[in-house]
Amino acid sequence: MDTSGQVTNRLLPARPHRLSVQGTILSWPYKVFVLSLLILVINGCTPAIQFGKPPLTDRLDTLKIDVSTKQDIKAALGEPQGYGAVRSPSFGIKEAWLYESTDVEGSKARLRMLMVFLDKERGVYHGHFWFASGILFGQTK
Repeated sequence: MDTSGQVTNRLLPARPHRLSVQGTILSWPYKVFVLSLLILVINGCTPAIQFGKPPLTDRLDTLKIDVSTKQDIKAALGEPQGYGAVRSPSFGIKEAWLYESTDVEGSKARLRMLMVFLDKERGVYHGHFWFASGILFGQTK
């Protein structure tokens, strides 16, 4: 619109624009942050993470087969992280309690698992199975 209120088709003169990255996502603090993050990831500097609580396998000797109760097991090993059942032709169906933990640090992981078996009818300790394994990610042979 011109000063008289008429609409005109005249183009406005182009103003020269400067490309400025100050205060944008391309600013130097952002670049330093991204570069630092990339260096940490490439070097494998990641924090150690633990899932679950390591099984207290040193306390298994306190449990007695066909004698120790559920309360005895919880007193020795703590509250289980999982519950289930096991079926075997040699000893039938048993209740199973699961204690497990996984530790991850950089490219290494370690799994520890303990399964405690209970007589389903009487609710007493009937044995256990435990193992630990380690994994190194990114390595193949």
